Amino acid sequence: MLFLFGLTGCGKEKSQGADSEKLCAYFNSENMDKTIPIINEFLAGLPSGDSFSKDEQNLQALTKWLKSSSCVIDATILCIGCIYTLPAISEISFTFKEKNVIQKVILDIRHTNPMTAGICSISEQNDNED
Repeated sequence: MLFLFGLTGCGKEKSQGADSEKLCAYFNSENMDKTIPIINEFLAGLPSGDSFSKDEQNLQALTKWLKSSSCVIDATILCIGCIYTLPAISEISFTFKEKNVIQKVILDIRHTNPMTAGICSISEQNDNED
């Protein structure tokens, strides 16, 4: 079921660099569905907890990790626990550039233990657009 969420949802210190490179390789070859397991592996390596502050720390760690990837332009937490489901869902937005196209991805992050990611939406714009 989590696998289906990872494909259809509306993201460890030692391997962080290698995972970041894999992430970029999949973005650049348009294999977005292959990025979710990498993001989920990162999330699984974060400390678990049952508090809003721990969830916020983990979301901040995820955005920092995404920003450290050479292909990611920016990453931002859009909201924390703003989708009122059980479990709650947060959203993170990040952008990356492929050729002359900037892709914007919105991830849904489920507040499970560990947190899990799913792609909510992907949109693109030309590099010369604002």
